[in-house]
Amino acid sequence: MKAKIQINGNVEITVEGKSTKDLFEQLASIEQTFGVKSQLCGKCQKGGGILITDNTIKPKQYIVRNVEGNTFYEIVCQCGARLSLSSTKQKPDELFPKKKKDYTNPDSEYLPDNGWLKYNRETNKME
Repeated sequence: MKAKIQINGNVEITVEGKSTKDLFEQLASIEQTFGVKSQLCGKCQKGGGILITDNTIKPKQYIVRNVEGNTFYEIVCQCGARLSLSSTKQKPDELFPKKKKDYTNPDSEYLPDNGWLKYNRETNKME
């Protein structure tokens, strides 16, 4: 079985699964990572994962970096805010937006601005 999900005006992702349950899980994972809610920057409120200037559609930047053997995944907004993506040991190939301060603690607080953080020069921290 196959299913397609439209992420924005110019990006479409196709998933395959053995059952409707498989398809649903894959679509939910993609929507959580690439969907409009994840793409709406919590700092500047620009939406849909795109910035339109001079009739040109520019997606938010997707960053993958490797530091000392650890791979970091981020979506970066035009305003400079970043949304970090994480995975779990149970599902290492799936990414989800990091919206809690500590995922190992179920009582952990949620990050501000729906997980979007921006470097503050005055405090020298990501806030």
